Amino acid sequence: MAEQTDDRSDRSVSSAKPPGGDLVLLWVVASVAGWLVGWLVAWIGALAVGWLVAWAGLGIGTGVGVTQWLVLKERVARAGWWLVASAVGGVVGGVASVGMILGAYVGAGQIMGDVVAVILGWVLVGVGIGVAQWLVLRRHVARAGWWVLASVIGWIVGRIAAWFGVGIVAVDVIVGQVMGQVAYGVVYGTITGIVLVQLLRQRAAEADDAVATSA
Repeated sequence: MAEQTDDRSDRSVSSAKPPGGDLVLLWVVASVAGWLVGWLVAWIGALAVGWLVAWAGLGIGTGVGVTQWLVLKERVARAGWWLVASAVGGVVGGVASVGMILGAYVGAGQIMGDVVAVILGWVLVGVGIGVAQWLVLRRHVARAGWWVLASVIGWIVGRIAAWFGVGIVAVDVIVGQVMGQVAYGVVYGTITGIVLVQLLRQRAAEADDAVATSA
């Protein structure tokens, strides 16, 4: 019964704004803004106590959660849980990533490369946030499991794009970091935004079919 109430609320919230390319653009802008704010928080935390990846999980999870919520709240009922889930998922993923990086070493020996450990650490952050957001999204759309895959792919491809962004303007560290995070947000926002639009379109189509059937 609760999920049926959520469905009716979702239809009333989203009926005025059918999902389309404009939603993807808004999602990309929100992701970039959240990523930049989150990355700033991550660097402040890292400079204070270290462990950049762990702070990135908290900072980016919260930053992206807030900015994406501003877009999602007009299309999904009780979208405030998206913010909470993103922050919690970021923290869990960040802590797991620290464990992964520490696990690269056993005593004085190194069992995996630093680059591999960091990449796997970032993947864990993406998984943490993606799974947490899926727990919210699955109450509103069918086949929400695709969201986890999109989130992980977005994190991996976005990480690669960020490295290229930093490398292109490596002469200036600050500008390079900013460009890298913008590239990260654009790639991640585009991939997840496209999936989000498809999931919401599917929900709208199913709602229309239900109305047609009952008529």
